[in-house]
Amino acid sequence: MSKILVLDDSRAIADYISAILRDTGYESESLSQPTQLMSMLHSHDFDLLLLDIYMPEIDGIQLLKKIREDASFDNLDIIIVSSITDEHIVAKCLMNGANDYIKKPINDVILTTRV
Repeated sequence: MSKILVLDDSRAIADYISAILRDTGYESESLSQPTQLMSMLHSHDFDLLLLDIYMPEIDGIQLLKKIREDASFDNLDIIIVSSITDEHIVAKCLMNGANDYIKKPINDVILTTRV
């Protein structure tokens, strides 16, 4: 079973996405503090990270770059989940190592299919 971490600065959104994934049969945890991400990734063996872009303190693109610079996460897939529709930002995420991009509001079918 795949183990998924959802990071969104809105606890409600992170929990909602995690609930959808658990209902589909995945093991999923949610996180709303971007400052805790790296320690969570180092202390658990996640297969996939769902990552928001706009967050306090550090944005998702900065976190994406930081994760991709760390060879210990070479096998971690990352899907950006954001309300941003600007194709330049979507392309920037993909160029910096995101495996996919899902737009908010979340559509359950799109989410579970892409995961």
